[in-house]
Amino acid sequence: MLLKHLIKRYLIWMVLSYVVIAGVVYFFVFVPQRKVMEKRREAKAEIEYEYMKITSSPAFIRSLDAAITAGTIKTRDYE
Repeated sequence: MLLKHLIKRYLIWMVLSYVVIAGVVYFFVFVPQRKVMEKRREAKAEIEYEYMKITSSPAFIRSLDAAITAGTIKTRDYE
């Protein structure tokens, strides 16, 4: 009888302490980490959108072609 009483008594406190520890870890580790990850996802999406907007424009293609042509001419003149 004494053993059952001790198990019930300490089991309740043990479960409560695990719940408190889990709550502290959740609110002080996981929640801030989730906020940081969400900010980084937003920044990544914005960068990807800007990259697609730049690379899909005809002006970018023309400037890239002009840079390649200028580089080819300079290497030909160097040789």
